[in-house]
Amino acid sequence: MERPMIDPLKIDDILGAGGALSNYFTSYEERGDQIEMSKLVLEGYEKNMAEVIEAGTGIGKSFGYLVPAILHYKETGEKTVVATSTITLQKQLVDKDLPTLANALSLDIPYALVMGRANYLCLRRYYDNSVSASIFLNDIESSESKLLSWVRSTEEGVLDELESLPKGVLKSDIASDYELCLGSKCPYYNKCFFYKSRRKADGAGIIITNHHLLFLDAKKRDENDEDYSEKALLPPYNRLIIDECHNMDKNATSLFTKVLSYSSFLWEFRKLVGVKHGANANNLITLAAGHSKGTEEKAIEVIKELESCEKLFNHFNSTLVLSLNGSEQRVDRGNYALFLKKYQDSLIAIKHSLDLISATLNYIISKSAFSDEDAYIQQGITSSICTFEGFSSFILEFLNVKEFKDKVYYLVREKTRNREEVGLRISPLEVNDILRESIFDKLGTVICLSATLKVDREFDFFRHQVGLDDREILSGCYESPFDYRRNLLLLIDNGKVIYKNDQEEEYFEHATNKIVTAIKASGGGALVLFTSYKMLSYVSSRALSELDGMNILIQNGELSRSQLLNRFREDKDSVLFATQSFWEGVDIPGDSLRLLILTKLPYPQVNEPLFKSRCEKIDSEGQSSYMLLSVPSMIMKLKQGLGRLIRSKDDKGVAFILDGRINRNRDYILSQLPACNCPEDFIDESLERRIEDFLY
Repeated sequence: MERPMIDPLKIDDILGAGGALSNYFTSYEERGDQIEMSKLVLEGYEKNMAEVIEAGTGIGKSFGYLVPAILHYKETGEKTVVATSTITLQKQLVDKDLPTLANALSLDIPYALVMGRANYLCLRRYYDNSVSASIFLNDIESSESKLLSWVRSTEEGVLDELESLPKGVLKSDIASDYELCLGSKCPYYNKCFFYKSRRKADGAGIIITNHHLLFLDAKKRDENDEDYSEKALLPPYNRLIIDECHNMDKNATSLFTKVLSYSSFLWEFRKLVGVKHGANANNLITLAAGHSKGTEEKAIEVIKELESCEKLFNHFNSTLVLSLNGSEQRVDRGNYALFLKKYQDSLIAIKHSLDLISATLNYIISKSAFSDEDAYIQQGITSSICTFEGFSSFILEFLNVKEFKDKVYYLVREKTRNREEVGLRISPLEVNDILRESIFDKLGTVICLSATLKVDREFDFFRHQVGLDDREILSGCYESPFDYRRNLLLLIDNGKVIYKNDQEEEYFEHATNKIVTAIKASGGGALVLFTSYKMLSYVSSRALSELDGMNILIQNGELSRSQLLNRFREDKDSVLFATQSFWEGVDIPGDSLRLLILTKLPYPQVNEPLFKSRCEKIDSEGQSSYMLLSVPSMIMKLKQGLGRLIRSKDDKGVAFILDGRINRNRDYILSQLPACNCPEDFIDESLERRIEDFLY
């Protein structure tokens, strides 16, 4: 017998005037679009549909999808997984939205935040670490004492709660690690934060997680040929809500990208051998050899081979660092023969060494017997063997490319804490087929939501990106209730100085002068967004002296993202210079943010290997990659950036786009943005007056 459908009027009983939330809050305004959106989400549950929804800032998107998820759980007992791109939204859902709904509805709503294992403190690793016995523990102001106090008081054990760690201690030193976990044999098992979170998730009706874990869970199910009725990294489920879904393509591509790098090898090397290594050292290899007779010599051999492999990796990395021009380089038909000529011998030598290490470690494990307490030794070495075999397979693939069609092969320069390195990567050209086959074709309900999805008033761009173009969907678009025409002044530079790659410094100098003028006019409260650290560094260093007396915050690695935002929020006249990660997920209502400056239109980098390959594929099919990929990508990012400014109905602010290239397609680009006050008669000379008149 089919269950009766949930009456959509129950949505009105919660979100409508006179409903549960209006009775709970002293001041509550019914939002008609929020109610309609919520009913659309409910329809997706009832009809087992996929949905794509754009809900502008101020709609109340999270309540809009949580209410039907709660109603469905109470009616059927079925779980809903809610995946977001940012930890900020995850914390908002868990710490604010879900508790508020539970109280307002007088319901017991079991919910859980599920994060990757490495986000949780491992009590055994902490108490085994020398920091737990530090001589500084008697000093209550010491970082060691503060860490111990947190360990004893934290309820969730999430390492991101820590603002700092004692010198010499890394989060990875005390984080939960699958390879070193004793499971139920651990003396701290009943207190384990990781297992507590998983037990809580098993009993939860609403599970909050991130895109990375969602895609990793789907990947594991696909590899093990398991459907969503079984438990994997996440519990069994059939209802999925993906918020901040405009980042799905980027996040999925990152997860399904394979990487070979010096640092990834060093991680395994140090885990197996330790910092102080040698035949008599207390490390996983010698510990394993100690569990059987006759493997001591093999242990010495494999440690020597690991040291030899480390030197091979180091030399290979140093060669790449010196030879790579720029930050990224694609390996394609045009340069593949040269790549093989330069690096094939080094890669073959590394592969041979990795294969020898794996074989020797397998021999040691096969001859050893481990007790339950020592199972982590076998588990850790077995995991390293799998990693080394993965490295070996990666090299084999990179050295035997037959066609450059569905995958992209490239080099990426990165700066780690102690060195500069170049890693090899293999990415899928597109992830739409992967997401379609692993998620959309297997789940009943999938709701995709974001404040910025439409391009040319359609969802086609997003649907193709994520593999939803072949599935029947329901869709809805709900515009922000904020009065942008009255509260948002959009100023666009006249374009006399246009950004060109070969004339960067001229544009940077032009931008610096305009930025300083605009900030002085607003009196601070300014967020300046860049698309590159190079321009950020140039402009901020020159603007400092011009903005003497103002609190200038710069995203340069000295402060964390949350620390920068907190300081910016607390000082309403401060200025924050920031780049990519601040184009979204920044929510600062009020006077602390009244001027937003976008220094360049956020077009993708034309020489970025993955983007370049996708463009070539589109162009080879006789279509325009500029109109089908470059412009839509820029517009979605631009809408995200502009969305930082007006966060409440009372907010008022100025957005200043410095990139004069917008004038080439001004009418088209403006048609994609919220309708706002954008004067056509604006000239540079009136910048200061325009800002002052509008704000004050």
